Amino acid sequence: MAIGFGRSLANWIMGKKDSVEDWVEDSDRPNQAMQEVKRYEKSIKEYEERYAEILQMYNAADREAKRLEGLIRQLENAATGYDSSGNQDKALECANKIVQLEQDLEVVRADMAEHKKNVDIAQTNWKKAITGKDEAERMARQIKSTHNVNKGREITSKHFDGSGLNKLKEMRERQVAQTQLLDAKDQIATASKEDSMESLIAGAAPGADAQAQTVLARIRAKRSEEVRS
Repeated sequence: MAIGFGRSLANWIMGKKDSVEDWVEDSDRPNQAMQEVKRYEKSIKEYEERYAEILQMYNAADREAKRLEGLIRQLENAATGYDSSGNQDKALECANKIVQLEQDLEVVRADMAEHKKNVDIAQTNWKKAITGKDEAERMARQIKSTHNVNKGREITSKHFDGSGLNKLKEMRERQVAQTQLLDAKDQIATASKEDSMESLIAGAAPGADAQAQTVLARIRAKRSEEVRS
């Protein structure tokens, strides 16, 4: 999965994908993006090692070429001296040696040309890896940022559930209704007692007023005695 994502990320860097949003849907995308950055870091190190190795080969060939060129110059000078002094044998001997060295130099210069091509390729790959790493880091930051935004939206989308308050409100309304019902019952009961007393008083036998006066006088006398004592 990470390899596939790495290829996708590389394609995006090379302009083969529409946008970075193609890879920010999965919650694991930030980790995959960082893995891709690490892959580029590893590539940079590998290309650096290859570049250094090939450059070392080129430098070695360059030193060999310069050594051969120096020997050839020495032999040319020697051949000139021998030829001027009339020593043709020594002059020809130097010339033959020069022929051999020039053949060797031709091979070394051909090798140097190939080494130079390889050095240029290695250097180009190394620079591409550095550019790719920079782009990968930039995309990884975008992916991480978008991931955090989406995560924040996910958190804030979980709104407060007010169903519990609604239930408490319903319970309170039922309590109030029950209290009102009990108050009404109490009022009805009180009214019934008052009606019963009035009915009792109103139902006294006719002609009982004299007796009532006597009872009332007795109650008053009793109260007076209690006050004096």
